[in-house]
Amino acid sequence: MPKSFFKKRMPDADTMLKSRWLKPFARYLAHAPLWHLNRRSVARGVAIGLFFAFATPIAQSLFAVFASVPLRANIGVATLSTFVTNPLTTPPVLIFAHQVGSWILGRFGHAAPPVEAAASWWSQVSAVAGTTAIGLALFATVAAVTGYLLVDGLWRLHLVKRWQARRG
Repeated sequence: MPKSFFKKRMPDADTMLKSRWLKPFARYLAHAPLWHLNRRSVARGVAIGLFFAFATPIAQSLFAVFASVPLRANIGVATLSTFVTNPLTTPPVLIFAHQVGSWILGRFGHAAPPVEAAASWWSQVSAVAGTTAIGLALFATVAAVTGYLLVDGLWRLHLVKRWQARRG
């Protein structure tokens, strides 16, 4: 992936660090390597962003920023990658995650008993939430690994083509 693709879409470090939410942590986030665009930091940023996009229902970008610091990932890319889940995509993701979670639990013999009409509201919610969480954990892991491998592979392919073009 060319750097210009990300540079156009990525917030700059100064804008991010002036955010009232990030200002208390600016000294940790001000390190230049966290903002550079290179194959590994961008691939890590995509993986982190995709992981938290599916793993957490709220504060996804904030979790992605905090995970990017110790993992030396590009903070802007990680933040932007969380937006694959948004108010438009979240309902279908949650429905599909619940179906996948139900399949996983049923497949391995630990399926939750069917919810009865007389059951309490809380027990119904907890049964659905647990099943959905299993599906979301799977989505987060698969999306992170796939995103990392895809970005790394495409970037590497782009570099190889540039090297070949230089050779003539």
